[in-house]
Amino acid sequence: MDGARLHGLAAAILFSFLVLTLRLLHLQILQHPKLASLTTQQLKRQSELPSQRAAILDRNGHVLARSIPAWSCYAHPEKIRDKKSVAYLLADLLQKDASSILQTLQEKKPFVWIARDVDYPSAERLQKLRIAGIEWMPQVRRVHPNGRLAQNLLGQVGMDGYGLSGVEQRFNKILQGKGGKRKFFLDANGKSIYLEAQEPDPEPPELVLTMDRNIQYTAEKMLQRQLEKFQAAGGEVLIQDPKSGEILAMAHLPSNPLQNPPTQLAYEPGSTFKTITLAAALEERRIGLDDHFFCENGLWAATPSLTLRDPDPHGRLSVADIVGKSSNICMAKIAERLGKEKLYWYVRAFGFGNKTAIPLPGESPGVLRVPSAWSQVSLYTLSFGQEVGVTSIQLLSAYSAIANGGVLLEPQLLRGQADPGGNLPGPLPPRPVRRVLSKKTALEIAKLLEGVVQEGTGTKAQVAGYRVAGKTGTAQKFDSRSNGYSPERFVASFCGFFPVSDPRFTVLVVLDEPQGSIWGSQVAAPLFSEIASYLATSQAIPADREWVSRGQKRASHAAEKVD
Repeated sequence: MDGARLHGLAAAILFSFLVLTLRLLHLQILQHPKLASLTTQQLKRQSELPSQRAAILDRNGHVLARSIPAWSCYAHPEKIRDKKSVAYLLADLLQKDASSILQTLQEKKPFVWIARDVDYPSAERLQKLRIAGIEWMPQVRRVHPNGRLAQNLLGQVGMDGYGLSGVEQRFNKILQGKGGKRKFFLDANGKSIYLEAQEPDPEPPELVLTMDRNIQYTAEKMLQRQLEKFQAAGGEVLIQDPKSGEILAMAHLPSNPLQNPPTQLAYEPGSTFKTITLAAALEERRIGLDDHFFCENGLWAATPSLTLRDPDPHGRLSVADIVGKSSNICMAKIAERLGKEKLYWYVRAFGFGNKTAIPLPGESPGVLRVPSAWSQVSLYTLSFGQEVGVTSIQLLSAYSAIANGGVLLEPQLLRGQADPGGNLPGPLPPRPVRRVLSKKTALEIAKLLEGVVQEGTGTKAQVAGYRVAGKTGTAQKFDSRSNGYSPERFVASFCGFFPVSDPRFTVLVVLDEPQGSIWGSQVAAPLFSEIASYLATSQAIPADREWVSRGQKRASHAAEKVD
């Protein structure tokens, strides 16, 4: 090889070394921070450790919801060589479909979920197999020892451990403790090499509700039986202490953990709303208990565009008989004396058109238009519960205001948290919103509503040994398709309280679209009686000494059907 060619080869080799040296200097010095960061990101991992979510208890300390340990399985598909075998192995242990797991493992992703919320025994068996590319993450599972009891009220917790609805959502910050973290590296086979862990905080104190588990269970059981008897689409039972505003039961069937209709859905109440009109007229002294009204023998042209009918014709009736026989015509005439501004004022004062402030998410204020938006017939129809949308919690609270002597209270659902020793918080003091009626008027209304149960449309709501006050309701449902009231779909209801001498419970019963009978007197009032009888016995309520039921003597003559 001549000298020129030898020198050229040497120069080429030296140049290559120079380029390589410069590249190494560039990577090791100039690019070092960036490459080190990328390496760390590729190998180093951090995962969240689930927080210890607090249990939810009823007023007596019975567990309604609590969390237990669970595991979730995930995979790194690129680390799994024989995906088919792994899929069949996982399917057998997790009781899942193998083809579905295989499809997941074939995804071109660095991370995929295989199963969430796996019980500990199954997780333990799989962990012992040490399958490359399969990892486990500790989580918690929310369980309900009483099954589906009160699930519309309690709500649901998502896979991330946060409340999605109901009490779980409203009090999420109180229920949700602080979670922990763990740091680890992944080796070449995708196995975790732990570095350090920050443990979750201890479980927060239990959350204690005003609800009574036994009362809720009985309400749901009796409601279910009534729904089946009348083949109704759904129904509700709400029970409240009228003196404190505490909610003892809030049953809705069929149940849905993501929705609580008693606070979120509004409906036209029908004749149970007549109590509000009557209370306003008595409080304003636009009528007296001795007044009589002519009920037009069942047919009255209130305006050129509105003709009112009563199912049964009546002549002149006293105020007590107007309520007892539930005359739409005479109630509309009472509203005429009151006037639209006063009627609207009292409807708002009773809480309609406003949220009640019950601590649950998504509460509806209902539907109540201002008088300037009323038509020529609104005064009349509103007087007997049309052209107004109420929630069940609003109606219950309004009747409780009459039961306690005229004061509207905020409905209460949370008693507080148990102390470190496990002691439960005591009863809550009432939270007054406003005085709606004088005590005198409230007592007058209670007496009139007692007459409804003694001799009127509500005789099937009677409870042996106790004075009961209440009102039936049968409301046609509005059909948006025909832009009118349906002749076939109704809401039957009864709302009342007892004992009249010293009210302990306010109870609302609502049945949606009952079949066979549509009347609140036949469908809802008997269920009220069953529930009230249970409450009287289970809570050892002393019987009314002065109780005399003229209505019971006439029970064989059957209840009036007009609501």
